[in-house]
Amino acid sequence: MISDLKARAEAEAEARERAAAAERYAFVEKEELRLARIAAHNARRMAGRKHKEAGRKLNHGRARIRAMRYVNKVSRSISSGKTKKEADRILASYSKKKL
Repeated sequence: MISDLKARAEAEAEARERAAAAERYAFVEKEELRLARIAAHNARRMAGRKHKEAGRKLNHGRARIRAMRYVNKVSRSISSGKTKKEADRILASYSKKKL
């Protein structure tokens, strides 16, 4: 009886721990994406100032490369393949809005 309760308590503690770890991981990932978005935005503004053409055409090589540099600096822990896709997505979303 006592061993049953002990085992159940241990299992519950482990489950709680796992849930907390998953929550922490999700928060970190969300925060990284938020920072990547901000960085891409800043990169876009800089590209616009330095190269007017790049500011207008966001898919222009220079603007994209500059944004990638920022995104990579900010979110090194995201794998590079995912980062490139994320940067493309962010840049596409900013090209639709006029900032």
